[in-house]
Parts: sequence; C-alpha cells; structure tokens
Amino acid sequence: MTGRRLAAALLASIAFTYTPQNRRPTKQRTAPPPTTSTDRVVAIGDVHGDLEALRSCLRLSGLVDREDAWVAAPGATLVSCGDVLDRGDGDWDCLTYLADLKTRATDAGGDVHLVLGNHEVLNVLGDVRFASRGALVRCACETDPGRSPGSRDDEWLVAARKRAFAPGSGEGARLLAALCGDAPVARVCGDTLFCHGGLHARGGDAPGPGAGSRALLDALNGDAARWLGGAGRLPPALSPSPSSPVWSRSYSHPAGAEPSPRQCGDARSALDALGCARMVVGHTPQLNQGINACCDDSVFRIDTGLSAYYGGPKEVLELRPGRRPAVLRSAPRGFL
Repeated sequence: MTGRRLAAALLASIAFTYTPQNRRPTKQRTAPPPTTSTDRVVAIGDVHGDLEALRSCLRLSGLVDREDAWVAAPGATLVSCGDVLDRGDGDWDCLTYLADLKTRATDAGGDVHLVLGNHEVLNVLGDVRFASRGALVRCACETDPGRSPGSRDDEWLVAARKRAFAPGSGEGARLLAALCGDAPVARVCGDTLFCHGGLHARGGDAPGPGAGSRALLDALNGDAARWLGGAGRLPPALSPSPSSPVWSRSYSHPAGAEPSPRQCGDARSALDALGCARMVVGHTPQLNQGINACCDDSVFRIDTGLSAYYGGPKEVLELRPGRRPAVLRSAPRGFL
C-alpha cells in the first residue's frame, strides 16, 4: 500500500490511529502547526442562516461596527465552526457577508475562516432538504437571476441551489472554498483546534506528539479542499459517521453533559498528537447552557443555537494567548 493510500485509510476511520510503536513515555505537546493572526481569536457557532444574529455577535465581539466595517486590531481572527447554511432564510446572505468580511479583515491585518459543518457538506453533495423555501428563493435569485418569475417553481429552486453549491463550479462552493482555505475540516489557530464535530484519536495507546499526526490532518484538509474545488471525490471522513469530524456528537451530546472518560481521553489524545491545548466544536445546540466546556477544559462547545430557528443565546468565544477562554455575551457574566 502506498503512503498516500495508507494516509487515506487512516483518515477514513478518522482521524488518528496509533499503534504501540507510536507511544512515547511522556505527553509533552509540541508546538502547533504555524498559523497567522492569532493575537485574538473569536469563534462563533452554528449560524444557520440568521444574518442578523451573525452581525449581532460580531458587533458584540468588537470585530465589526454597526456599519459592518472590520474594526478589530491587527492580528484578530474570526473562526466560524460551520453550519452557516440551512434552517434560516438568510444563509446565502450569511455566506456572502462572511466572504466580504474576509476581504476587509485581511486588508486590516486580520482574517476570517470557516470550517465545514455537516450542512455545508450536505449542500455541496446536492442534499438541500434542510434549506428553507426562503433560502432557496434567495440563492436562486442571486445565482440564476435570468429566469422569468413565472417559471420559478420548486423544481427550479432546488436545481438552482444544487448548481450554486456544485463543487468547482457553483458560486456557493467557491465562496465556501475561499472561506475555508487550506483547512476546510479542522483549523489550528495558536494552540486551539477548531472543528465542527470534533477530532478523535483511535486505539488504546496514548499518542505522543509528532509530525505524523499533523501530516494526516493536512492530508484530510487537502483532500477536502480539492473536493470543494471540483478536483477530487468526497473524502470518506466527511461521510456520516459517529467519528467523522463534521458529524460526530461525541463531545457535545447530550447538551451540557460531561462525555465519558473514554471520550475525554480520546479528545486529549488527539490534541496531544497535534500539539494543541483545546478543541472548539459546534454541531449540537447548547440551548440552556450556552457556551460551555468539558473534559477539563479540553473541549469547548460553542453552538448555542443562536439563530432564530433555535432561539438560543447569542454568544461567542474569545481566545487570547496566555489567558483563559472568555465567553462574550450581550450581558457579560465573566469567564468559564
């Protein structure tokens, strides 16, 4: 088996598999992969098509002002942990808003990133059943405006949505690719890993830090980026699975509950292997709890159900070097 096929096989079971030969006597973390714009990172959970909620959270964080100008100091980064799409009527506007904001942020020495959620994956696969009719209409009118009003039926709306997110050719897929960059599945900023569902270590041995795990993550991200660009197939790791980084709820469900010791060990092993201190995930609404941490602060769960569809609290997570992660709310209640 070639090295490339071996990496693909390991990634298909997601995300890291270790054998006793990988084991080391200590668990010291190595320096994380090099990243930029990590002086201040603001992470937001599942937006689900609510543009006003998105804008409100970004104003709350001080990244933008009421005119949506990027006003954060140089070195600030916004990370969306996925599921910008579906549920609400404004998902196309959320996507274009983030893409425009990325341009303004980079001009000011900051950045905006997205990691794929399961709903982005579904749309790129052509599964649009979770898009509201309002979202279908908005997307179709923006991407296929030449259609006469009398012929804009449901069949056209669905077909236009599928074309918009077709990998490599659709405007929606291109916007996703631009926001995800070289890390569509999981992104490391500073000492923090951002992922929609969560990364897992597989096997009973606690892994030591090393470049091999980072290479596997880079390979998965690279395969996902090529898929978005229309140059490759869907990586098996993005298919629905309890251990998929975009589908897993191991760390977030039930909302507010502490995962099992085995699951927490799984999270810490994956983090140790990548040289990271914590993982930030979305995917499961924490409606009553808001943003919360588990596994001795190894995992932060930031999907608060902030969209109108769920009606949860509007909160974001702020990370600064040398400080504890802070939850920013409309009425701040301090740190986790």
